[in-house]
Amino acid sequence: MKEKHPILYEILDFAKMILFSFIFVLLLTNFIIRPVQVMGPSMHPTLKNEEMGFTNIISLKLSGIQRYDVVVAYLETKDEQIVKRVIGMPNDTICCVDGVVYVNGEAIDEYYLDADYVLEQSQLEFDGKFTKDFGEFVLGED
Repeated sequence: MKEKHPILYEILDFAKMILFSFIFVLLLTNFIIRPVQVMGPSMHPTLKNEEMGFTNIISLKLSGIQRYDVVVAYLETKDEQIVKRVIGMPNDTICCVDGVVYVNGEAIDEYYLDADYVLEQSQLEFDGKFTKDFGEFVLGED
């Protein structure tokens, strides 16, 4: 039978390959990794504007979110995803005074920041501070 319609078998094989690839990518991006693009300079220098990366869905499901993790959050109000670093956990009290971020009354070590970048940006932004000061607030349970 293969000898009678070789082109038909080639088309069917190709269609099977496309279907398998589609299912594989669908499963991969829903249960294992998901591509994401950084939009804006807020994560610089760790991640640069328009840089592409992947989220690790399995790790999130196994260990949850930890302080200092880089996460992707969905903003319903803007219908967009943002990439940010977690500095506060549920029920933490957070504030920023004189450019220093405090969590539960203790200054955090922002080891992930590049010192030269911070110095450069501090001269341009927020009265010589890298992080704009904000008053104390308590994070919710979620």
